[in-house]
Amino acid sequence: MPHIASTLTCDNEYVQWNRHGDGTVTKGESVLIRGGFGLANKNFVTPQGAILTEITDQELEFLEKDFHFNKHREGGFLKVIRSGSKDGEKAASDMTLGDKSQPRTPSDFSDKKEDQPEILSVNTGTHR
Repeated sequence: MPHIASTLTCDNEYVQWNRHGDGTVTKGESVLIRGGFGLANKNFVTPQGAILTEITDQELEFLEKDFHFNKHREGGFLKVIRSGSKDGEKAASDMTLGDKSQPRTPSDFSDKKEDQPEILSVNTGTHR
């Protein structure tokens, strides 16, 4: 079975919307591709490789026709793995790592000066 490797931060559901003659729109076929790259899970583990989602051949056929799926694929956030190794870290080696919705990490601020101390601030909101 094929897999989709994703380096997107969030899950994405690709949906076919059906328009009817009376003006209503209903949800048709859909495929959910798991995200989570760069997000710590409940055990505070942050995935470093691509997140893999197993799909059927029929779902792959649907996804290859979907506009948004193809845009994510062109951007390097999604990759189709038809066969071979199902290793997320290996799959992510030539993909775009993380999107703009990914949480910031200390490495995002690597241009800090070594001679200046790090100041951390916590805002707990207003107190009554």
